[in-house]
Amino acid sequence: MRKSSMMIALIAAFLAQVSFADMAKGDVVKQCENIANACKSGGYTDEGMGDKSFWFGCMKPLLLGKMVADVTVDAKDVKACRKTKIEKMKKEIKELEKVK
Repeated sequence: MRKSSMMIALIAAFLAQVSFADMAKGDVVKQCENIANACKSGGYTDEGMGDKSFWFGCMKPLLLGKMVADVTVDAKDVKACRKTKIEKMKKEIKELEKVK
């Protein structure tokens, strides 16, 4: 009886950990979306050229910690989104290194 109770507790703890990990991942995606929405609200688009380019004129500068005209974002969102982007790039680099 005691072993089965312990197993149930361990399984429950494992499942809770997985669900919290998913919530944290969703929060980071939301933070990157908040930045993207702020850029769009500031008039930056994929079709934009030069200063109004979505990536080069807004997202990239914000992720590098620079200010962008007509765009206001929370520093926490920028930090979390930047961290996620860096981790993703590191994984991609490791995959590319394996190809050699």
